[in-house]
Amino acid sequence: METFIQLTLVGLTTGTIYGIVALGFSIIYASSSILNFAQGDFVMVGGMTGALIYGTTQNYLLAALGALVAGVAIAGVVYFAAVKPLLARRASAIVIVMATLALAIVIEAVAQHLFGPSIRHLPPIVSGGSVQILGAAVGIQNLMVLAITIPLVVVLWLYLYRTRSGLDVRAVGVDRGAAELLGVRTRRITMGGFLVSGLLGALAGFLLTPILGATPTMGLSYSVTGFIAAVVGGIANPFAALAGGVVVGLLEVYVSGYISSSFTEVAVFLMLPIALLLRPDGFFVPKVARKR
Repeated sequence: METFIQLTLVGLTTGTIYGIVALGFSIIYASSSILNFAQGDFVMVGGMTGALIYGTTQNYLLAALGALVAGVAIAGVVYFAAVKPLLARRASAIVIVMATLALAIVIEAVAQHLFGPSIRHLPPIVSGGSVQILGAAVGIQNLMVLAITIPLVVVLWLYLYRTRSGLDVRAVGVDRGAAELLGVRTRRITMGGFLVSGLLGALAGFLLTPILGATPTMGLSYSVTGFIAAVVGGIANPFAALAGGVVVGLLEVYVSGYISSSFTEVAVFLMLPIALLLRPDGFFVPKVARKR
């Protein structure tokens, strides 16, 4: 039983990180119907920048602020360099997806050239090792991930469902053309979606680095896993996508703990075709939304 609790707590932490990445995918998709495969690079930039700034200044607050700013900046680069010009030319969705993927590869190559392949680490946000929960030891850093994510999700929900601009975002996700006819500035909404997504990705990277470290080549793997999580949960619904991330994280640790770590990636990748075959709109999308 202790093993199950231990694995569950670790899976919730990992799944929350995946969920934040999936949340970024979903916000961009909801605001533009675009799949951004540079999403994992926002995670990488946040983790690497935070570790580099902390290594220089020994100041956690500056490292956190620098990581978030870097995430927003790189999201702006992706939007203005790849997405905005293609939207202006009315390029197809697949062309924009390929452009974000190509830019992601370039970003990782540049980061590896500048910083090398070594793993960068951050000390725990809160010192103190671990605490006992139902007989299982869980790191305080893992609990910090959950403690930061929960209010973040609440704020995001309030924004999307209790503000006029949040209504505009959801309107663009439902029908971009109709939203434009109603006077919604869809390009501004799309740009905002990318910037918020960059902020979320950088936050995920900064929270992850004290636990697993950060490398310049981690971005694409988080893009793929975050995309799978978003599809499993429901990419058109940010909160369903977040739940999909938790499911993927739990699956990883259960397969690794009870079967073999060599089957972890296989199990995660199998979730994508299973989700597309059984529930293409996502397992956590409400039935009313699916019928529509």
